[in-house]
Amino acid sequence: MNKRGNILVENVVFIILNLIFLSIIVLFLMNQGDGKIVLEEMYAKEIALVIDYSKPIMTIKVDLSKAKEIAEENGISFDNVVSVNNDEKKVTIKLDKGEGYSYYFFMNKKGTDKLLSMYWFLILFLVAGGIFAMVTVFYSSPYDVREIEAEILADKTLDCISYTGKLSSFVLNDSGEFNEDFKKNF
Repeated sequence: MNKRGNILVENVVFIILNLIFLSIIVLFLMNQGDGKIVLEEMYAKEIALVIDYSKPIMTIKVDLSKAKEIAEENGISFDNVVSVNNDEKKVTIKLDKGEGYSYYFFMNKKGTDKLLSMYWFLILFLVAGGIFAMVTVFYSSPYDVREIEAEILADKTLDCISYTGKLSSFVLNDSGEFNEDFKKNF
């Protein structure tokens, strides 16, 4: 009966912790649901990439209608939504009362990023391969300890009956039968 009560309590605690965890995830997703943060990041990166690949005489047009709607809902003037700082070479998108999201342009990292990503994939494959090898080695050989346990049990039993190779005097009585105390306590 007590065992069933413990299982019930464990299950209730597990369910409550899962509900708390899922509630936190839902609150986070609802906070991110309007997409302000995602849109700020997307527009900043898009504008920075367009600037990176533009030519000196080009006219750039970016559809910011969704950004304009969100900014007006949050009381931000559309003139303050996009700012390009040529000195720091960064684009900042601000759709809410905060700092917004900034992304730098003309970073000149194109060649090194590809080389760095190769090393990250190499490290990822090494770690995954190591984990796979450890799991395979651990689970590949069966463990059968019954023989070792039987030997230990037999040694301990023999030590009770015959310590140092001589039969203990309390095991057998004078008639050669097992002693009653030995039968009860063994």
